[in-house]
Amino acid sequence: MRTTLLVPVPEARALLDRVTGAPSDPHVTLAFPFLEAEAVTDGVLAALGGRVASVSAFAFSLSTTVRFGEVVFLSPDPAEPFRGLVRALGSGEPPYDMPVTDIWPHVTVVAPAAEVERVRADLEPALPMACRAREVQLRVDNGIGGWRVMAAFDLQP
Repeated sequence: MRTTLLVPVPEARALLDRVTGAPSDPHVTLAFPFLEAEAVTDGVLAALGGRVASVSAFAFSLSTTVRFGEVVFLSPDPAEPFRGLVRALGSGEPPYDMPVTDIWPHVTVVAPAAEVERVRADLEPALPMACRAREVQLRVDNGIGGWRVMAAFDLQP
């Protein structure tokens, strides 16, 4: 089963639930796919925990909407702390297959394609939205269309 590394954004949940009419799980993806679940050992968890602990929690705002095809993204400002977190996670031993050239941090807003412009218009008056990155989660595909938290790592207070 696949795993992913992400930063949850619970501050956006109520807004996205209201605007999309469906439960949401707002987050900024740091690495997808990460490792297969079977490859996540105690050593991998310890390495991830150490790397996350070296990064301070940070404030950001969800500041703008961006339409990308039939999807709406919320862009965090500043974006650089997310890029730094990806670089920290992909460095050192063991090496993870996380080639980092540049990432576009974002929160994906799930909505029917026919409603993308309405959703975008409904989100914009609520922005910017103050948020805080506090933890990184390692999630595993649950095999039925969802994800469960395998491990959570606190960023440095």
